Amino acid sequence: MGINKLAIFLLLSSYSIGLHAQKDVSLKETDIITHVFRFDVNARQIDFNSGSNAQITRTLDSIIYYYHRVHSIQSIDITAYTSIDGTAEPTNRNLSAARAESVRNYLFLTFPFLRQTPLNVKIGGEDWADFKRSVTADKNVPHREQVLKIINNALRYDDKEILIKLLDGGKTWTYLLRHILPAQRRTTLQLIIRRKTSSDSKYSIPYITNSPRLNSTLTLATPEITYGEPVETLLAAPRRFMKVKTNLLYLAAGVSNLGIEYPIGRHFSIDVPVTFSPYTMKRDWLIRTLSIQPEFRWWTGAQMSGHFFGLHAHAAYYNLSLNDYDRYQDRDGDTPLWGAGVSYGYALPICKRWHLEFTVGAGYARLDYDTFYNVNNGAKYASEAKGYWGITRAGITLSYNIGLKR
Repeated sequence: MGINKLAIFLLLSSYSIGLHAQKDVSLKETDIITHVFRFDVNARQIDFNSGSNAQITRTLDSIIYYYHRVHSIQSIDITAYTSIDGTAEPTNRNLSAARAESVRNYLFLTFPFLRQTPLNVKIGGEDWADFKRSVTADKNVPHREQVLKIINNALRYDDKEILIKLLDGGKTWTYLLRHILPAQRRTTLQLIIRRKTSSDSKYSIPYITNSPRLNSTLTLATPEITYGEPVETLLAAPRRFMKVKTNLLYLAAGVSNLGIEYPIGRHFSIDVPVTFSPYTMKRDWLIRTLSIQPEFRWWTGAQMSGHFFGLHAHAAYYNLSLNDYDRYQDRDGDTPLWGAGVSYGYALPICKRWHLEFTVGAGYARLDYDTFYNVNNGAKYASEAKGYWGITRAGITLSYNIGLKR
């Protein structure tokens, strides 16, 4: 029997529910047999009862036993992926690792003789290349050209996901969730087969049914394995970066400012903005200040991108005038404003290293100040102390990302 018949057999065996007759096959010198297990959203274990996975396990029962008995399974490759939804690092990468582990455990529990076969594991994580191919091929994707433009942009994966979700009020993302992303939740299994003889031979393939594992929970100790890359590389920490930033609202008001934001862990950061404005714009618009407003932030998703909630404190020396009549200065020039508040914000990527951040916060401030006539060398005519409740933080902030060593 020729090569064409072998190809037909492999194709039919991958998609048929069962084979009850025996088949004769002729093998090439080396064959690569590929099967793809599908996973539900956030699933870490194989669902053997799903249609496609059930077909694959039935087919593998015949193929693996046959090739092990008649020829030689030279090596096994397992490559695990997730869809692009969710946090790329480390959530989806760890999810890929768990899916690869699930397929590995299935193989070693069902076919113990495979434990001596070299096994190469690749943790693919989010498969943006496949996502791009799928979007390119599907002409019905809403705002398809914009999606492809975002994919091709040199942004972090999580930032790309955010931009795609914002398209058309989320309608594009809804379509992708329904039609594109399910096929990305997969683990690919490849068997590399090397024949033992140099001449073609004919063999019968027994079909094995009623495998007990289909309704079983897989548990297995980790065997010795040769990985395609080191484990510490597969589960590497996400890329870390700090931000250097300036508040555009303050600049518009004539107040120079600069800040840094530094990551702490996977979902937290410290933001430290400083304002320094020693100069006089004009008599009826004077904002001289030296202030600091550190904030501890919790990011709901990707590190320093997307939504966040913050807790801040503030202190400021000030000398200001916003009209022709009065000038206000912290009492005796050494009684700074102080207080604290909470805030909410959103950081939006605008290109590879630049983000635009929108922030608003409210809280308490204690002011102890002197009031002067707003003329040259104007006399002090009042002193007052009061507490303030209201807006304590506002900003449209431009930031630049600087990569950090792991």
